[in-house]
Amino acid sequence: MKTIITLGEFDLGSYIGCTFLHRGRDAILTMNIDNEEISIRFEGSKYYQFTALHNCTSDMISAYFKLVDLGKTGELSLFIENDSATLKSYKNLSHFRIFLDEAGCFDVFAEQAIRVE
Repeated sequence: MKTIITLGEFDLGSYIGCTFLHRGRDAILTMNIDNEEISIRFEGSKYYQFTALHNCTSDMISAYFKLVDLGKTGELSLFIENDSATLKSYKNLSHFRIFLDEAGCFDVFAEQAIRVE
């Protein structure tokens, strides 16, 4: 597990909410923390899953307010194996994860993830 983006220091309870938008080849996760919007763009996203707080595992919680690259996980390998497209629309996918306190956990299979400034 490699940390890609940390959301910095803030008081617990400062997290207000988030939106997740998937359009075309990219997805954007926008978080509201202390009334400041912080966005992460997942370029070349192919799959995403949201897990509500009460269904999260301790592995998911380890990505607490930070985006991590889990690399080639079993879930990602299974996704690629089951992709029946003759021509793949991606070259290299990674399994990204972020856990957002009261909301839960987002898992995204994408080519890369960057913080939008």
